[in-house]
Amino acid sequence: MRDEFTELDITAVRSFSCWVASSLLDMEKRFRRIMGYPQLWMLDAKLKALAEDERIDTPSRIA
Repeated sequence: MRDEFTELDITAVRSFSCWVASSLLDMEKRFRRIMGYPQLWMLDAKLKALAEDERIDTPSRIA
């Protein structure tokens, strides 16, 4: 196992990083906002409250 990077390794990482950044910037144009996204915090709060009220997994005994 080698502990040092060669110039080729560094160039490959930089090339990959640029490709990923370019892809993400291109995809960003196609992202759409979810309708009602400002109210998502209310949905989150309600789901957490329901999860606290109901016990989903109850312990069972095996004979």
